[in-house]
Amino acid sequence: MSAEKLTSRGQVRLIVIIVLGVLAVVLALLNRETVETNLLVWTPSMPRFVLLLLTLAVGFVVGFLTGTMRRGHR
Repeated sequence: MSAEKLTSRGQVRLIVIIVLGVLAVVLALLNRETVETNLLVWTPSMPRFVLLLLTLAVGFVVGFLTGTMRRGHR
């Protein structure tokens, strides 16, 4: 894909993806220390940025499932 064929919407999307990627790298570099998390009977130890990404992923899944369920009941 050449740069001159990108539409303005495509350019905005590309810029947003690059900015989010840079922010993710900065977040990972700033949160490298290991933390323990109590999950009922299990206490995993992991870098803080991994915990943040897992929490984000769970939130996306719950939001997606909630939205899918709402659309199915209409």
